[in-house]
Amino acid sequence: PLRMGSGSRVKIIDYLSSSLHVISTRVGAAGLENLRSAIRIENDLSKYPKLIRELLHKKHLNNKGYSLAKKHYDFEQVGKYAADLLKKITNMHNRRRFKN
Repeated sequence: PLRMGSGSRVKIIDYLSSSLHVISTRVGAAGLENLRSAIRIENDLSKYPKLIRELLHKKHLNNKGYSLAKKHYDFEQVGKYAADLLKKITNMHNRRRFKN
């Protein structure tokens, strides 16, 4: 479990996109607010063994996690967002260039 640090939490996204259950600290899930409802947040590390045992006995997959990961982090969605952002930046640059 992450207790300090920064950066993208790619493993969490990967696990959710595989319909797996995820336990994380608040710090470990930082920046993934749109996935929080599918992540079990627990900062007390002494509770992890019990939580892991509970998850190992679950018969169902984390379908909510899969749906949220697909909605927000699917390559097609990320690619569309990046293309739109690049288009906006290019348009802003062109407007400034021709304005001066």
